[in-house]
Amino acid sequence: MWRRPHAAQPGCAAASLCCAEPLRGDSWRRSAVGWLIAIAGLGSLATLSAAAAEPRDVDYLYIEANEGDSSGGHVALRLGPDTFHFQQESGGLIRMRRDDAEIFAFRYAMLGNRPIHETRIAVTDDTFDLLLETFTRRLLVQAAQFDRLDALQADVELLELWQRRAMTADAALVMPVRAAGLFQIDPVANASPLPGSAALAAVGARVAATHGAGFVAMRSKALREELAAWQPQAVRKPAAALAPDVYPRFASTASTDLRERLEALSALEVLAAAPALRRDAYRGLSLGAPLDPGERLALARFADQLTSDLAALAASARADFGYPLLLGMARLAAIELSLAQGRLVILDGFPDGARHAPLPEGAQRDTYLDSVVAHLRPATEHARAELFNQATFREADYAHLESAANRWLEADQARATGATLRTASGLLLPARPAPQHEQLAPPLESAALRDEIERARTAVADYHARLDELYSYNLITRNCVSEIFAVVDAALGGESDARLGGTVRIGPTLNFIPIVSAAAVDRTYAVTAQRTRPSYRQMRVAALAAREPAWRVFLRESNTLTSSVYHPDASDSAFLFFTDDTVALRPLFGAANLVTGVAASAIGLATWPLDAGTRLRAGLRGAMFSVPELAFVNLRKGTMAWVEPELGAPER
Repeated sequence: MWRRPHAAQPGCAAASLCCAEPLRGDSWRRSAVGWLIAIAGLGSLATLSAAAAEPRDVDYLYIEANEGDSSGGHVALRLGPDTFHFQQESGGLIRMRRDDAEIFAFRYAMLGNRPIHETRIAVTDDTFDLLLETFTRRLLVQAAQFDRLDALQADVELLELWQRRAMTADAALVMPVRAAGLFQIDPVANASPLPGSAALAAVGARVAATHGAGFVAMRSKALREELAAWQPQAVRKPAAALAPDVYPRFASTASTDLRERLEALSALEVLAAAPALRRDAYRGLSLGAPLDPGERLALARFADQLTSDLAALAASARADFGYPLLLGMARLAAIELSLAQGRLVILDGFPDGARHAPLPEGAQRDTYLDSVVAHLRPATEHARAELFNQATFREADYAHLESAANRWLEADQARATGATLRTASGLLLPARPAPQHEQLAPPLESAALRDEIERARTAVADYHARLDELYSYNLITRNCVSEIFAVVDAALGGESDARLGGTVRIGPTLNFIPIVSAAAVDRTYAVTAQRTRPSYRQMRVAALAAREPAWRVFLRESNTLTSSVYHPDASDSAFLFFTDDTVALRPLFGAANLVTGVAASAIGLATWPLDAGTRLRAGLRGAMFSVPELAFVNLRKGTMAWVEPELGAPER
């Protein structure tokens, strides 16, 4: 519940570790069931419960410490339905992230088990728009800048692959092509062993009618000739200076050129063969209602429009038409099946190597998955209604339905068959790869290849240095706090006093510390209300204490051995007592935790050959995070592999 402002909220006194720990393999995604519910359920359910107009509130968020990401506390700025924040990446760079507001809260308060202290700031509509526009622009610019680094690193990997080809004298190259694996096609014969798709044949016929019967074959032949003469080349031109608010323009890289050529060739081969979808590449929405006459008519109209769009795409002069053409043809074939079967058919959108969710065991697994399915169903039904209520069918709405339905079907399949439960974050875009076998130009001579590889590595180092100038993480001068206020200052152009009620300055102050920055916001800005979202454990313990004696709840829930609400994530450290809800006993509990961590480390030394050091690392982290508890400071609260689905209901 929101309340009128007062003194700053209590929190971690040792918060100067803000964002100091790099992301450890995206540990939040390991909390797979939580992500499944949060991404597929919360976003759509929030849409169901919210009014048509999005909220236009500006909220400063201080997230208390816990082990793992930003282990000394974290901050973020919520602008209506979006939450912007900064996290340290590998390589010592700090990067902006944007999350759905409710997913962010679920990630940190529920799965991360961290209380979130929220401060609402009064702003006018034009101030809100300035802030949102500036944060969004910075996000897009930065994403393009980081994508360039990925492309340059991909060049190094490609040239090293070319070097291996030279050593084996193999002229063929087998590379995965996105979405090519959705079709039942022999990559050698370029034909489908199953009856083909009439819908894809119609696309081919429309291309032939517009551009001639031999257009697809001629364009495929031209691409093969290009590939037969093509050689990778590292970027020569030094990286230009980058700016945080100027969208960059770069020349294409070798890895991008080759990927686009192979995707284009694969798309044209699929178009020529008009194959059926692979049987394991799509799923029928048997849980939902059959298509009604209006839905059938809307799908048929969309299929006709998609046919025209795909025919135009096949003749596009853009180099990157391949993947959109492949994905569009796969969706068209799925719609064809939907109309034939009278029920929605969607592509399997989960990526290869998708993570498998940790689940409760035994009877609790069935009960849990029943609840997950019950939460995901309305998200899918809402996405379906949104799609078919549109006067004009939009592919973006279709993609949203495809993504929501995939998660619902995945949970239902896990419940019905006992199968594992796949999960992935964000919008699910089907991209099942398949190898493209193609003869390429003979490899370069060894000396030339070594030179190209060295140039490619130099290009990576040079460009990383450019990024470092803008985004090099620093504990004091460039962290999750300082970057939030730097963007706010850039958005308001010196008008912070007039627009927000004051100016929060970072240096030379202690405002770079998350908890101190929250207090500065409370003192400085035009604050209208405050509230604290309790952590998952706080919420569950409070609910138990309302039903049974508090002393019994405290004894049972105070430790990891008997707690009924703690569902530890695999990445948690070794500890015995929770110390976030007790101050007087914290040094005593901390000493026990320190002993537990040291003991786990000793056992981990013995089990190292069996668990690759997992227990040892958990013990060392447990001991490290227990030391502050001896001085009455809590940093570790335990994270959750899963939480009860009903606790994921959106809060407005």
